Amino acid sequence: MQITIDLTGFLAIWGAVLSTIAIGWDVYKWRTSGPQLSMRLMTGMEAYNFPEYEGKTLIVVVVTNRGDRPTTITHLALAYYDSWWKAMLRKKASASGWIATPSTTQRVPFELKPGVEWSGMIEQNAELETWAHDGWLYATLYHSHDKKPIRHRIVLEKQKTE
Repeated sequence: MQITIDLTGFLAIWGAVLSTIAIGWDVYKWRTSGPQLSMRLMTGMEAYNFPEYEGKTLIVVVVTNRGDRPTTITHLALAYYDSWWKAMLRKKASASGWIATPSTTQRVPFELKPGVEWSGMIEQNAELETWAHDGWLYATLYHSHDKKPIRHRIVLEKQKTE
């Protein structure tokens, strides 16, 4: 019994495997390209050397573009949900608000280039503290590359210790 290797069949299979891997890699690159925004919040912050916010308690929103393309931040808003049902399943806010000037140094609309951070501020007043304690309060950020905003739940320092 003699085993012969058909070189053309082997090359055809090899070519099919390599082209499938190449197409898979191109799909992966296509899906992961563009701006990749991450948001973090700092609550209970006090401003120093910032006359506009002197003596006020703030929620600081920091957004970083970890992607490979720029995007434009267009709006910073708040969304309050009084029940889990509205927050997670229906995504229908009980109340919402728009922050007109979240940053005096990086005004919106702001082009957020790859590797750059943007910071905005929200005054942490009694109404927001009640909303955060009684329901689900989210900071929502709208940008030019997606219809849906990115959102992050606001958990106050008092809530973290309870």
